[in-house]
Order: sequence, then C-alpha cells, then structure tokens
Amino acid sequence: MTTDQMMIALHSSDLDVATVAAMPRFDDGRLASHPLGREPLVLAMSPQNPLAGLTNVPVAALEGLDLVSFPQGSTAWEIIVSILVAAGISPRFRFETSDLSMARSLASADLAVAILPQSVAQEPGQPIWVAHLEPEPTWSPSMAWLSGRKPAPALDAFLRFVVDHGDPTDANTNGDN
Repeated sequence: MTTDQMMIALHSSDLDVATVAAMPRFDDGRLASHPLGREPLVLAMSPQNPLAGLTNVPVAALEGLDLVSFPQGSTAWEIIVSILVAAGISPRFRFETSDLSMARSLASADLAVAILPQSVAQEPGQPIWVAHLEPEPTWSPSMAWLSGRKPAPALDAFLRFVVDHGDPTDANTNGDN
C-alpha cells in the first residue's frame, strides 16, 4: 500500500497500525505516531552502469537515465520526484513497483537505476553499486495508529514496545544499526 492508502485504511479502521515512510503533511489530529529513524536514500545501480565506481553522484547526473519509480501517492515517489525536479531533471521512469526489493533487483539487472533507502540497497542479493546522492535525500519512517481507539492487547503491547525503546533518531542512522 502507498502512504495515502495506509492513511485511508487507518482512518477507516481497516488497519490498526501502519509503518509509513512519512507522516502526512496535513494531519487531522486523529493519528498518533512514533518515529522509526531517519535514513539516507542512495542510488543503486548495476556494477556495469557508467556511474558505477563513483561514491557520490550529483542528482543532476541522473538526467537521461532510466529510473525505477514507485506508485504516485507513495512517499518514496514524492521524495524522488521532488529531488529530480529541484535538480531540473525530467524523470524518465522505465519501471514502477511498490516493492523496494524489486527496485533493487531491477537496478542489479542493469534495467534502470533506483533511489532506495540505504538499508535496502545494502541487503544481500545480486551485486549492485551504491552511491550517495548529492544533495542527499532522506526519509523518516514512522509507526502510525488511530489515537482515539483503544488497541487490542497485543497491539497495545507492540505499540508500547516501539515507543518505549526511545527515539531511534538519536542512534546511529547510517544503516549500520
């Protein structure tokens, strides 16, 4: 589900809790949330890609490259489009997927480049080259739930566990935690 779809499902009580890539910009006050950290988004590509070998890639260097897209309404899509537009690039999306691991696989197969959370790019799998983007985009996932609804005991225990383990943004956020 995209972030937008999860927000609708939370508000209609079709979901009890959701892990969202970012909280909506316009919260109506009915949701409670807890940050799960902050993570850089990186460029994942095949080791055969002409940009492979670079540790830092300016966003402007993505002009003309085939990119993996995420569905409109997803936070990943919004972040990626905003950094491309800010760099003056007209995105050339070749593939669309809602699955971050699939985006990584498409990049590994040299079918397109993907902008992914660093932790996903570093997952085991087919070889890829990972480069940091300049400027560096980030995302800040959160756990979200309806604040006015009494959760079932198992969900209540889970939410307390997540909240009681502190603010992960104080910890190491370079993907090594």
